[in-house]
Amino acid sequence: MQQATADDWFRTRRDDTRGAEALQAGLSRHAYGRHAHATYAVGFTERGSQSFWCRGARHRTQPGSVILFSPFDLHDGHATTDAGVVYRMLYLAPEPLSAALAELGPRHEIGFRDVVAEDPPLAAALFAYAHELDAGDDPFAAGERYLGLAATLMRHAGRRGRAEDAGHGAIAGLAARMREEMAERLTIEALAEGEGLGRFQLIRAFRRRFGLPPSEYLRAIRLEAAKGALARGIPPAEAAAEAGFTDQAHLTRLFKRAYGLTPAAYARQAGVPRLPRRT
Repeated sequence: MQQATADDWFRTRRDDTRGAEALQAGLSRHAYGRHAHATYAVGFTERGSQSFWCRGARHRTQPGSVILFSPFDLHDGHATTDAGVVYRMLYLAPEPLSAALAELGPRHEIGFRDVVAEDPPLAAALFAYAHELDAGDDPFAAGERYLGLAATLMRHAGRRGRAEDAGHGAIAGLAARMREEMAERLTIEALAEGEGLGRFQLIRAFRRRFGLPPSEYLRAIRLEAAKGALARGIPPAEAAAEAGFTDQAHLTRLFKRAYGLTPAAYARQAGVPRLPRRT
C-alpha cells in the first residue's frame, strides 16, 4: 500500500446527533488497503476517477458517480490515474438511518444492491448534507438534508440478511457479544464455544450473514470505536486500549489503512467545530 503524500489531503466533519461523519479527500498516491466499515458509507466522485475492489469485482468511478457501501462491505481504493481524485464520503450509523427509513416503510436492515451508481439526484442529496456539515452552523437544516438523503437512498436499498438464514440468531448474538467485549482478548475458540457452534461453522455462518470473516468484523467495529473515542478527545493510546487494539502502533497501522490518516491527525481534525449533540 502506498503511503499518503503531501499531495493527498483529508478533511472530516461530524454530526453527533445523527451519528454521521463527512469526509472530503483528494488522493494522488495514497491507496487504501482492503478494509470494511461498521457504518453505511456513501459518497460521490467530484473530480477525477477512483478504482476499487468490492464484492468480488473491480469498479471504476467518473465525476458524479455515486459509491454505495453497506456495513462491512470489504473494499480498497485508489486514484485511477496520476491526475488523482477528489471525492466525498458520508459514514452513516446504521441505527439512525434505519429509524429514518422505518418512517418511509422498510422496518428491516437494508443493504445496497449496487456498489456504483450514476444517480445525479442522489449525488445532489449527498452534497447538500455534506455542505451543511461543512458549514456546521444550522442543525435544523442538517437534519432536513439528512432526511432528504435517507429518502433518496431508498431507491438503491434492498433487504440485508434474513432471519430465516441458518445460524442467524446465533450470529446476531455473537456479533452483539463482540461489540460488548471488543476490549477483551477474544479468540475464535471462546466465541464458538460460547454460542454452541463449531469453529468452521461459526466462520461460515458469519460470512453468510455479514459477507466477511469474524476477524474482519471485529477489526471494523474496533476501528469505529477508536474513531469515536478520538473524536471525544481521548488520546490515541487510550483509544487503542479502549477499543481492544494491542497498542497504539497496532491502531495506527490499521487506522491509516482504513481512513488514510493517523489517529493523531484524525483527532486534530475531529476537534473542529461541529454540529452540537441534541439535548
